[in-house]
Amino acid sequence: FKNTEALVIANRNNYDFVFDGFGVLADVVFVSSESISMVSEIASLQKPCICYSLEPEDDKRKIFLQSVKDEVTLLREPYEIKNFNYKNSSVFESNKTKVENALKDLL
Repeated sequence: FKNTEALVIANRNNYDFVFDGFGVLADVVFVSSESISMVSEIASLQKPCICYSLEPEDDKRKIFLQSVKDEVTLLREPYEIKNFNYKNSSVFESNKTKVENALKDLL
């Protein structure tokens, strides 16, 4: 289904299959900055992740978002989505290379 949408509000009703379904099928995923675990999970799937802020981030979220700024698109107010490029995350490949190199060093 080309134009399927899903709105997941995890603290209301969080079924196990929901994330796997939309995470794998989506071309682009919009995630609020409150859910840093969801941002990192989408990035690890190598999907374009658009992270938007609904309220000011606390220090933990600011540090995390700064660390993934090259892997996800950060959308700030005013929410203008016409003029930005989706970023495909390479964090999975980058981490895979680091682990492979560390294993080679050990072995």
